[in-house]
Amino acid sequence: MRTGGTVVEIKIDPNWQRHDLYISVVAFRPGSSSDRITPARALGLVHLPLNRESRKLQLTMQAPNKAVPEQSVPIKVKLLDASGKAMAANQKAIVTVSAVDVGILNITNYLTPNPTDYFFGKHRYGADLLDIYGRLIESMDGNMAKQRFGGDAGMRDTQSMPRKVRRVDLFSGPVVLDANGEATIPMLLPDFNGTLRLMAVASTLDSYASTQTEMQVAAPLVAELSMPRFISPGDVATIALDVTNLSGSEQRVSVKIDADAPLKISGPSAPVKLADKERTVLRYQAEATQAEGLAPIRLTVTAGALKVVRSAALQVQPATARVRELRRARLEPNGSFKLDATMADGLWTDSTTVDVSLSSKPPIDVRGAVQGLLMYPYGCLEQTTSSAYPLVYIDEAAANAYKMAPLSREERAKRLDAAFSRLSGMQKQHGGFGLWAESSPYEAWLSAYVTGFLQDAKEAGFAVPESMHQRSMASLLEQFQKSTGYQTTLPKEIRRDAQGRISDHREVELLRMAHQRLAEAAHAGYILAREQKAPLSTLRALHDGYRQNARSPLTLVHLSLALKLMGDETRSLVALEEAMQLSWGIQPQGAEPHAWGEWLGDYGSRVRDLAMAYALMHRHQVTHPRRENLLIDLGDDFSKRQYLSTQERLALFLAARAASTGSEQPWRASIHGSDKSDITLASKDTEQRALGVAALKRGTTITNQSDAPLFVELAVEGYPIKALPTTDERISVERTWWNAKGEALASSQAARQFKTGDMVIVRLRVTSKQRIKDGLIVDRIPAGLEIENLNLSQGVQSSDFTVENVNIAQAMSDERIKHREYRDDRFVVAADLKGGKLDVYYVLRAVTPGKFVVPAPYVEDMYRPEIRGIGKAEPPVSVVDPK
Repeated sequence: MRTGGTVVEIKIDPNWQRHDLYISVVAFRPGSSSDRITPARALGLVHLPLNRESRKLQLTMQAPNKAVPEQSVPIKVKLLDASGKAMAANQKAIVTVSAVDVGILNITNYLTPNPTDYFFGKHRYGADLLDIYGRLIESMDGNMAKQRFGGDAGMRDTQSMPRKVRRVDLFSGPVVLDANGEATIPMLLPDFNGTLRLMAVASTLDSYASTQTEMQVAAPLVAELSMPRFISPGDVATIALDVTNLSGSEQRVSVKIDADAPLKISGPSAPVKLADKERTVLRYQAEATQAEGLAPIRLTVTAGALKVVRSAALQVQPATARVRELRRARLEPNGSFKLDATMADGLWTDSTTVDVSLSSKPPIDVRGAVQGLLMYPYGCLEQTTSSAYPLVYIDEAAANAYKMAPLSREERAKRLDAAFSRLSGMQKQHGGFGLWAESSPYEAWLSAYVTGFLQDAKEAGFAVPESMHQRSMASLLEQFQKSTGYQTTLPKEIRRDAQGRISDHREVELLRMAHQRLAEAAHAGYILAREQKAPLSTLRALHDGYRQNARSPLTLVHLSLALKLMGDETRSLVALEEAMQLSWGIQPQGAEPHAWGEWLGDYGSRVRDLAMAYALMHRHQVTHPRRENLLIDLGDDFSKRQYLSTQERLALFLAARAASTGSEQPWRASIHGSDKSDITLASKDTEQRALGVAALKRGTTITNQSDAPLFVELAVEGYPIKALPTTDERISVERTWWNAKGEALASSQAARQFKTGDMVIVRLRVTSKQRIKDGLIVDRIPAGLEIENLNLSQGVQSSDFTVENVNIAQAMSDERIKHREYRDDRFVVAADLKGGKLDVYYVLRAVTPGKFVVPAPYVEDMYRPEIRGIGKAEPPVSVVDPK
């Protein structure tokens, strides 16, 4: 380029109707030969805007400044051309109108859509990256990759919305304008008092416009209830009724408010006089009468001819976590088993269930397992899948057999669609899945698990998103083809101490990693083989070279079934035989015994692995002399376990479902109550009965009237009245409270009295004595306080607070923290607890006057739920209104 520069002429097609242009300016230098030049450096980009004024239409909107709720309001729109003249008769135009609560829009500073800026404004230069690495052998087509850096691309906290606040978001849909460019759109307003922003967007084939205005919605007599989001037994909460007279004259206002169980409301009942535009606040007290339930509230406000009727609901929930106690017995012929009448002591009666299961085989509480899945409150990749899995199989007939409330096919499909939607948000670009979000690290075992769920749902006739399924299968195939390169070769000898234990922790980790990698590959191979897509050469390489790495029978069952489905019966039988030996405690080829309580990286346990192996063998009609013993082997484990993970619950459900299709021995039994009520049962399958707390406490005896042994399981589940004792053997959690200045608050009740608006910093200090990869930290909050949402653009930020010279924003960026949730009633953290101490923080704000119990925090291993810690119970807190 000469020093004087170069002038370049660019001719623009006058019919160019797309976006503006960007001109890339690049300097060159002479190459090694006279006929070649090479680039020296890119100097930048020049934005070349085009004149679009003729395509910017003018849109006007007319609406009343004020309106009354529950009325239809006409919204008039008129569209003019760029010069302000009427549109041409042949111009076809449409308009959409939205009416949204301004309070919702202010949360994110939402702006009215501006199509002219979107299509014609100056935008950042876009660039695509083409990545064909990893596809060099299979194909060379390549996919466009997205850049994934920057603050907005990472993990984001979930935000619980206030469910008891009416959210107004009205939308007209596309409306065709008439020949004059006009339309009148009726907008039916709901029972709402506040300000709505009206937003209109209009377009023709190539031109656009938008406008906005605001409209106040207010009734002549406004009555709004203000309540906590929930209350617990022992709370005394204040419910405030805000009454405003906008009728234009003085009114004598009468109020009637009442509620049904599990809630009791008391307060003033005398009428009050309100002048025009006068406002008053009436306060009532709410107390729980039972442990849990959704209490309906009815409100009637009258003033002469004016009448306002409101309905609301307040959630009552206990301050303690639900507990479950099991008793199992084997009854010989003519033997009896008397149920322990004290098992329900200390539990809220209305929340307690008493279920009895009887079978000629060790019974599985299917009803309890399925309800535990459907009611599970958290939603990582595995939990979302496991919670939705029963919906694939439990139709109305199965629900009746399990003594459960049946769901229609339409309701099951609706819930499964919600699960598919949530799972799609965790699917990565290459088709695999992350544990909490798309940005989470790739989960190999769970990606195969989710794909199997999609396969089963599709086979059951549900509408599985095809793209989601195909992408997950393609990712599994790609990862499976690489899996042999990731397997671990174990040393010939494992060093042990005098007691036979492995003395080197590095060898322990080597054994765990070897199993995990084989388990991931075998599971993926099985899922691919179900659709005849598993490369047989890879399956054989895993079988011949690495099957001795398995420390669980489920891994070898997956490998055996994959080989069987792909046609290699010989190797399939070898893997199956070794799986059965492994389930019995025999270690093939000198493999290391499975310490069933340890974490192996595949989300399993002895219960999960034996039950799932049994279910899979039944599914594919694989017989073996020890197959039926897999469930019998679980008997000892059942007697030692009070808590089950979601993986274990699903595996038990699938195993029980498979077992019910077999031929069990007929049996006969009687359930005799002390009130002379007798129930006679005769069946070949597992039978379940719900007895109730009253029958348990009166005394109930079960007698085996068969010629063969009978297995009985008694499950009592409910919410404790008192806080559970502190537990800190393997993991502990300690909660401390601090004020906004970073000063510690004493644990006495006198020190825990707050004014409405006060902020409290909560620190949870978790200490683990071993690694817990999938730790779950839960702190239920007092009902009168709410978690302060520090994600909002306005207000305080987490970086504004410091506790003991620790900035809580920096503390919450700890790489061990994998996921956070701020819910209405609790704060939840998923973390990789690598031993030692981890501090997590959140902020509360006092909002509701009253006296409230303080639930104890707890922490658990999500997939070894017996490993848990319960924090110390604390005195109640009080919140007062300084006004």
